[in-house]
Amino acid sequence: MTSDNGVPICTISYSPTYVVSTTNMATCMAKHAAALRPSAAAGTDPSSPSSSSTIAQLARAGYDSTSAVIDHNLAHYSAWSYRRECIYDMIRHENEDDDCTSAARRHVALEREFIRKTGGTNPKNYQLWFHRRTLLACIYGETVGADVDGDGRMTKETSWDRSYNFDEETSFADGVISEHDTKNYHAWSHRQWAAQRYVTNDEEWKKIVQKELLYCENMIRLDRRNNSAWNHRWFIFHLCPAAADGNKPEKCKIKLMDYDQFLSETDFVIQHIEADHHNESPWVYLTEFVLEWNGYANDLVDNKSAINDILSRITDLSFCDSADIGGGSVPGLTAVINLLETKRDDASLLQAIDLVDQLISGRDRIRAKYWLHRRDKLRKRVDKK
Repeated sequence: MTSDNGVPICTISYSPTYVVSTTNMATCMAKHAAALRPSAAAGTDPSSPSSSSTIAQLARAGYDSTSAVIDHNLAHYSAWSYRRECIYDMIRHENEDDDCTSAARRHVALEREFIRKTGGTNPKNYQLWFHRRTLLACIYGETVGADVDGDGRMTKETSWDRSYNFDEETSFADGVISEHDTKNYHAWSHRQWAAQRYVTNDEEWKKIVQKELLYCENMIRLDRRNNSAWNHRWFIFHLCPAAADGNKPEKCKIKLMDYDQFLSETDFVIQHIEADHHNESPWVYLTEFVLEWNGYANDLVDNKSAINDILSRITDLSFCDSADIGGGSVPGLTAVINLLETKRDDASLLQAIDLVDQLISGRDRIRAKYWLHRRDKLRKRVDKK
């Protein structure tokens, strides 16, 4: 920020080494960009070895300069973005006899190691996660932002690449979740990205769904209040295998479950509800799971049967001992009300109104206006019948 006469009002006291590093990177960026312009190669075949060699050298110099900048400032967006451009050019031009597949694998492995060493103490830095995702997406043929030219395809991703990359990315996320923060948003989002990115056929879909559900189960057993784990489990139940035409088919785990599988999943959730009545995560998960599956299961079970079964099991659970905090489980009562409302018959709606009155009168007075609104809506539905 400067004054009207151009004199700085407040200058940032960067370290001398940081100033040198950013200046060096800016110089490399300018030379690199100039070499890529058509005018820079006038009279020369852009695909000739000398041209490729020059670009490769400039890309390597630029790549090294970004390492120095990132070492000073892990959140330097321009450094990460330019680093990817350098990697793409090194893959394309570095070795004339080296095919893109082996070059891509080598550079991806180097970047994973760089991120492990550089960002290990700061797993909440967004640039680390975005860099990993964008690098893989661009190298293996997905267009992301302005990082690629055309379709961005540098090499074909083999089944080995997909399996290996999925294991590497989920392993990295698991390391952050296990060692740093079990609720790290970036790590859980990265697991979701990896699952969605590498589900390309039915076989991989079944393998990934099984692995991720087991992972969620283990994380929930360690901490049943880990809402990130419940959210990921919900995501996996809705994960669809990619179709050959690139469109997502209407096929996911929750839609393919039979009644026994449905009961197995609800047993798992209720087990954790019994251990902690006031934990909102499993209550919300159970309610939405039952309501959604019931909408798909008309040909497997009576439309109200699943809801009745669950209601009979959780009604008593929703009422805790009067000595408990708040006099009862508000999340549990909310779940019961939502399920009763779905049944739509007069008896169920009147029972839901009675439970709403209990919440208004003492169990959840802080949200009394919300429950008054819900009660009015329920009464209108009863009056219409």
